[in-house]
Amino acid sequence: MKEGPSPSIFVLKDDGRKNRVRSLQDFAWVSPASDAMKSELMRPKERRNCRWIGFGVTKGVTSAPRNMTLISISRHGSGVHGRLINGLRDTDPSPRCYDLDHDKGFGDFIRWVHFSDPTSKNHVLGIDFCLSCRRTAGVATTVLTILDTVGTLLCHGLPGQTEIVLLNARMCEEPGIEAMRRDAKLLSAGNWDAFGSNLFGASGSRCPRCGLPTITGGVKFCCRCGANPDIVRANHKRGG
Repeated sequence: MKEGPSPSIFVLKDDGRKNRVRSLQDFAWVSPASDAMKSELMRPKERRNCRWIGFGVTKGVTSAPRNMTLISISRHGSGVHGRLINGLRDTDPSPRCYDLDHDKGFGDFIRWVHFSDPTSKNHVLGIDFCLSCRRTAGVATTVLTILDTVGTLLCHGLPGQTEIVLLNARMCEEPGIEAMRRDAKLLSAGNWDAFGSNLFGASGSRCPRCGLPTITGGVKFCCRCGANPDIVRANHKRGG
């Protein structure tokens, strides 16, 4: 059972109200056709390979420290994630929260997008991920943050079979990131919950920042991203 604050799950309506719900299981992951995933931001190769073009889109944010998730069923477009956090403590108002020189930004909230397959129940949840972003940018900067976010979403009712992907700014997953996940057998939310702590923990061989299997034989630094795994874990534990 997750320790800390009791779960808080809210749905943003078209009129701006945030209605509390018991669980994500009570929420129908459907979107109007106008909110289907489009490919305008993608590069040509990404457009050819993307599996979720045409899927329904639902946007949300999750804070593991607050045990809180907010999702939007309003018409999508730019700035939805920012509108979700408007008025919450230790965040900047939208659109200030998106600025590179933001003050508080998204705080400890992580942005995600749920892609609903219109032909099946094999849905995908993409979490914003970038090693170089500020930790308050609404983007997971370590796989430990991904692990915490997925664990919180599972506690909030996300089905364990939901595939988890790590998105770049164009709402695609880089081939190297996908290869890392598949090599580690981190395909579904349930996989992250079952294996993530061992893979990225003190006895694991994978870097807790980038996720690659570079921490072996007493190595002190990841040869790919340069991280010291002990420092990454200590900063993550402190919320840094």
